[in-house]
Amino acid sequence: MPRARSLPPEIWSMIFPLALPNGWANWPPGMRRLNLAQVCHTWRAIAFSIPNLWTGINFEGKCTKPGSVCEELAMDELRRTSVAPLRVALAEQSIYSTIHRDQSWQISQVWLYLRANTHRWEYVYLSNQHMEVYTALSGYSFPILRSLRANVFLCDQLARAFEDAPALSVLSCYTLCSGFEDALPSSWALSSLILELGDYSISSPSLEDVLNAVLSCSRTLRLCRIRSTSEDELPVVSTITLFPLLENVDLEDAAVPFLEHISAPNLRSVKMHIISRDVKQLPAYAVPDLTRYRWLHRVCPSMLTASAVARASPCRQGRRYGHVDTSHLHLFRTSVDARPR
Repeated sequence: MPRARSLPPEIWSMIFPLALPNGWANWPPGMRRLNLAQVCHTWRAIAFSIPNLWTGINFEGKCTKPGSVCEELAMDELRRTSVAPLRVALAEQSIYSTIHRDQSWQISQVWLYLRANTHRWEYVYLSNQHMEVYTALSGYSFPILRSLRANVFLCDQLARAFEDAPALSVLSCYTLCSGFEDALPSSWALSSLILELGDYSISSPSLEDVLNAVLSCSRTLRLCRIRSTSEDELPVVSTITLFPLLENVDLEDAAVPFLEHISAPNLRSVKMHIISRDVKQLPAYAVPDLTRYRWLHRVCPSMLTASAVARASPCRQGRRYGHVDTSHLHLFRTSVDARPR
């Protein structure tokens, strides 16, 4: 220990983040225990002075202590973050059930602190939050926000709440009710877009609702992944939109026809999946939809791989369906030499 104590705090600040316990980032503030901080007073002071140890703000779990105690413990950790960028995760009313049993969440110290520091939000995950959360965030600025993941009822609420996020490059959104009816905010410069629309057990948002949203980020998009169970059809193609940077496309079920609306000269990988709940319906449902895209490897000079797979899902949302060998439905799988000739 004498030799260890001779090390300057700057060295310890590099070592401590490498010695965090498993699952540290998944515990809510006030519920996690850092053993390093219990070795001695010096180590405790060092640990509490390293902002990056505490910047993961995860309210996905529940605090077993009284609401006022949980809130004070959470505020202690939030104060240790100083001015460092924050990773914020709020899951399914946890911010209410964990801290706000005895008071309105809108006036809690934790929520007021987080809202006052939106300029420090770098990564955000929101799951099944009340509409009031998005309304309360509207008008705030998120200058360093890079990644936004959300399970949301109305995608437009998400877009309005995070409209001022000029650094946003990754958007992952899952919704059962309504997609983006309008174009995405002009301040966004998305390089990665992941949309999961609907569920096999209920109706899915209309594909037309999200088409304009996808096309609105055509200038910057590099990866596009869309899954939709909608029974609606996309509108007839009137204009082909150029995606100059798009390299990877992954489309599932009703989203496959998106390919007909785009032009991507730098496309390198395309994956198409048709997953049917009904084994008997599978061949007739899948083959006509996927065989139309055999031309991809001929018109995309940068294409490296293209695959189309139709299969029956043995299990969807806990409901079991029959399984069928669909290896014969791999309609094409090609590898193209993309080097200049």
